[in-house]
Amino acid sequence: MIFSKKRNFITAIIVVFVSITAVLTALYIIRDGNESNIVINEVCSSNFSVLNDGYGKYPDWIELYNAGDTAVSLKGFFLKSSKGKRFDLPNTVLEPGSYILFAKNVESEARGEILNYDPDASIGLADFLLNGAQTNRINDRFFDFSISSSGDELFLFEPGGRITDKVDIPSMPYDTSYARVTDGGGEWHKCGSTPGYSNDGSEEVVDRVLQAPSLSAESGFYDGEFDLTITAGNGETVYYTTDCTDPLKKGKEYTGPVRIYDRSEEENNYASRQDVSPYIVEEDNDYRLVSTDPVDKAMVIKAVAVNKKGEVSYMAEGTYFVGFQDKEVYDGVSIIALNPDADAMFDPVKGRYVLGEKYDEYMNGDYVSKHWEKHQGNYSLSGRESEEEGSVLYFNEEHELQIDQKAGIRIRGGHSRTFLQKGFNLYARSVYGGNDHFDHNIFDYRLPERQYSLFAGGQDDRYKVKDVLFSRLMEGENVAVNSFKPCFLFLDGEFFGLYWLSDKYDDVYFHEKYEVYEGNSEYFKVDYTNIDEVHSSEKYKQSFGFAGKEYIDDKAYEEICGSIDMDSLITYYAANFYIEHCNDWPTLNKGIWRSRSADLGEFQDMRWRYLIFDVNSSSLSKVENIQMDFMLNEDAVLSSLMTNESFRKAFYEKYKYLRENVFNADRAKAIIEEIDGEIGQLLYMNWDHYYSKDYANEEKYKKYIDDLKVFFEKRADYLDPYMEEIFLK
Repeated sequence: MIFSKKRNFITAIIVVFVSITAVLTALYIIRDGNESNIVINEVCSSNFSVLNDGYGKYPDWIELYNAGDTAVSLKGFFLKSSKGKRFDLPNTVLEPGSYILFAKNVESEARGEILNYDPDASIGLADFLLNGAQTNRINDRFFDFSISSSGDELFLFEPGGRITDKVDIPSMPYDTSYARVTDGGGEWHKCGSTPGYSNDGSEEVVDRVLQAPSLSAESGFYDGEFDLTITAGNGETVYYTTDCTDPLKKGKEYTGPVRIYDRSEEENNYASRQDVSPYIVEEDNDYRLVSTDPVDKAMVIKAVAVNKKGEVSYMAEGTYFVGFQDKEVYDGVSIIALNPDADAMFDPVKGRYVLGEKYDEYMNGDYVSKHWEKHQGNYSLSGRESEEEGSVLYFNEEHELQIDQKAGIRIRGGHSRTFLQKGFNLYARSVYGGNDHFDHNIFDYRLPERQYSLFAGGQDDRYKVKDVLFSRLMEGENVAVNSFKPCFLFLDGEFFGLYWLSDKYDDVYFHEKYEVYEGNSEYFKVDYTNIDEVHSSEKYKQSFGFAGKEYIDDKAYEEICGSIDMDSLITYYAANFYIEHCNDWPTLNKGIWRSRSADLGEFQDMRWRYLIFDVNSSSLSKVENIQMDFMLNEDAVLSSLMTNESFRKAFYEKYKYLRENVFNADRAKAIIEEIDGEIGQLLYMNWDHYYSKDYANEEKYKKYIDDLKVFFEKRADYLDPYMEEIFLK
């Protein structure tokens, strides 16, 4: 009886399915030919960094192309994927040989703007403009559409409901398009993305399907030379490189063991490049320079295998430091090796690290700053678009390998991007085929760490002390600070100098330091005092809307304290005042954070708190400099709060506390000497490579250290009379 009911139920489902199939077949018959000549030309179903929607999101996108000789109205056309919703194309005209790009904007959808989209409204192509005249996209009217990166079918329907074009999209790796080889042509391939521009000449992306070759030795430190063997599957040919370029493009065929040895005496491939900073090109080269002397080197092997069908393997990599036991300077110092594709970093036109094409465009533009630090180059690109995949290896102080994985590598900093020695940010991401966290917690966090920074000192690049000193002085106070440990960097196998390895402000950091659960924190830089310009966050505008007001009464001050941790704010401003932070602060280089929602715990109260970074350009230099007037003139938040007597009293009390406890001369001296002990004997490696001997040497470094000690010995003597005059009237 039960079996009979089940059989009848299944029969009913089959009948319904057949009926639906028949209806769909009748409605959606693909025509023999495309009368409109509007075709799907390119699809990106895993956009990691190719196209930013303007809100920091990277949506799927679809490009249509008019392959005909006449203009076509898109009114009545619609798109549909097998796994997504229908999207009606807008009422606009696509000219012959033109492209139009559609992308989903998650941020816009979250704000409800998707409801404003009316496909019947007449819209000109100017309303779609993005990145150039040929790249067109709905600007603030985004559609509810998605394409599966694991494979999907995409249909283009013409008015009347017939399918006029269809594409079967295979599983796609990140930042890869599935596109017609030629615009409007019949052949498709996986390739580098060209959104809104011609596909002609796009570089084909080869699927990695074979197992990576096997290297006979693991990455690490070796006392002497040895032979490395590389093995792959039967019938597979191995290609390898020793200069961190792509072995599939530039590799040498493997025919026998590769000798691994100390390459340090060989000519530099990358460390002596002269096209990495405007200073070298535009100045007299009297202070900053890049030495052409050979630097210490690791030997990096990159290898792939190719079979007779032309199928390609995943890449194998090995990084080998040979004979470093005889180089005492490395004893007890951790080492970071970054091995991105060398062409991606150092190609003279497109490379991330160099002046490149962006510099030529800037220098030939309408405006060129008189300050070389502001001159744009390839290194100026920021965000995901600037991120390059590469292997990241971390060796601890005993040179034990603790991290060896693919990660995202970006150049970091503001003006310091233009310097010879550039900083980096490192991001663990699953999109690169590994974990979304690093395989070892360098700073002993409880949660897996996801980001690290390699700090080159910013504008304190010669001696690299100020940021670390200020952070260590402020540890335990009501402001967030980073942790730092010294390391040497090898980039694509070559020595690039001394850095500070640090943690980064993110969800994991705020969980570790403040017990704010993961996903419940937000942080951003405040680079303007105009509240309308600083950030789109309504919460921020509500909390800091008092900025610029001529007077803050006690009731208003109490309300402000409800959304801002006033002790954190006062600690932040009083400390920066004490260390004589000026010039690019407080207009720039401020940071704040908060919990997104209220929860248990002291710091999950949705109040804004302050964090410390970037004090290297103008601080801790002039003992007698009192810059309160400058601060009040440049910072509307501080100037308004200073009109309230309760705030003024709290500010003065915090100043006295900092003077006596945090910036006490003996305490500051001890921390200065601690930092000197960590890096004092390592800095000469930087001086030899990046500066003239007159610009950075042991004598000048000793004076620099002594001047820092004197600053804390005498600073209070200059500030106390001023503070008493201003605050104790």
